[in-house]
Amino acid sequence: MTFQSDDQLQAFLVRVMRLSNERGRALSEDEVHEIGLEIGLSEQDLDAARQEGLEHLERARNFRGYGRLDDAVAEFDEAIVLLPAHMQARSELAHTLFERFRKSGDRADVERAETIARQLLDIDPNFQAGYELLNAIDDVGPRTSKAGEARQWAIAVAAVVVMLGVGVGAWLTLGTPEPAPGPGGPTPANAAYAPATNATQSGQPTGSKSTTGTRQLPIEVVDNANSGLTLEVRSSKLDVYPESAFYNVRALLKAPADREFEKVDASLQLLDADANVVAELPGRGILESHHATLRAGQTHPFYLLKEAAPSVERATLTIQSAEGFPSNGAYPPTEPVEATFEDGTPSGFELSFGLRQLSDTKSILKKGMLHFRGFYEVTNNSGRPVKLLKVRARFYDAGGELLKVDKLISKEDLTSEETYVVSSSAPALLPGETRAFALLATVPATYDSYRLSVSELE
Repeated sequence: MTFQSDDQLQAFLVRVMRLSNERGRALSEDEVHEIGLEIGLSEQDLDAARQEGLEHLERARNFRGYGRLDDAVAEFDEAIVLLPAHMQARSELAHTLFERFRKSGDRADVERAETIARQLLDIDPNFQAGYELLNAIDDVGPRTSKAGEARQWAIAVAAVVVMLGVGVGAWLTLGTPEPAPGPGGPTPANAAYAPATNATQSGQPTGSKSTTGTRQLPIEVVDNANSGLTLEVRSSKLDVYPESAFYNVRALLKAPADREFEKVDASLQLLDADANVVAELPGRGILESHHATLRAGQTHPFYLLKEAAPSVERATLTIQSAEGFPSNGAYPPTEPVEATFEDGTPSGFELSFGLRQLSDTKSILKKGMLHFRGFYEVTNNSGRPVKLLKVRARFYDAGGELLKVDKLISKEDLTSEETYVVSSSAPALLPGETRAFALLATVPATYDSYRLSVSELE
């Protein structure tokens, strides 16, 4: 189901933007829903819009995690058009804009980021992350004028009217900003980010809390959702630098034998020897609905990074909510899928791929395009761990012609879509282990078939 016309979609977007501006805050999901129904959208229309928005958000986070900030900003803008009340997406957009400014020096980006930060503080004067972002902006130059804020609002409205789905970020208001990536480079899409720092690690592990180095920390799970989820920890450590410290955890979330899950939100608390909370990451999705479903008895990888203090002694992962349903753990076998190796069959590696589910739905914003959604499993049949695995999909029409995918402004490769199944930050795929993954793409409606290949493997 799609919007009946571009005019109907435009009316929906403009009304949401105007009402948000009048009230000086982001609209709630209920308010957005009501607006949609008032202009004649059906429940199916709104559900389809939300699903498409989540797919854009997934791509945005992946692009940001791997440093492709232009692509990330464009995808965040697309996501927010379809998810007007998604606060986290707005927050992530603001920080991505600031990251891009730090690389390019484009003042328009920092002004837009500051506008969002100020709107955050208008809503919640105690919102610490908003002040932190403004302080970071102070370090690079003067702040945005009121005229600048008005100019950005005008640009945003005009952009929606002229080109649906593009350039709407300036009106965004509420969210939970995440700082830029910390030491060790970019993190995957479901990671939590810590403020960037110029400190470097000494490379000498030590148990002292007053010197630089690395310490392994215990981490426990508090299951407030009564989900039965458990944790398989691969690494839980504190890296101490001369002027800062960062905690990171690489782990697998494991489902019980009688339930499967589509979404899990959790928070992270870092405690000192006296059980005082030194630092905390608020609730966030470590399993999202656009990821492959976490089936009964199986695992889902995640990585979290948080700026901390040298006094941290242990960590707690609190599962706040878990959307799932009962399962007997009996699943049909996956359909074998061939995946070629682009650089030839590597020595010492043997992987097998299987298809769980495949769907394609008509795009709401892009005429003549489909949203391809494939959910797969990969098993490591070799005797060595897989530390990096990127999978590529190419799409073909009925005549065998290679099709171009919609990758927004990316110009490097418009003939394929890629995803990291195992990133450099995520837990490695061990021998005998199976991992589920999703591959999302926007492809022409003439798509008839696709082929998978392995583009990176270590």
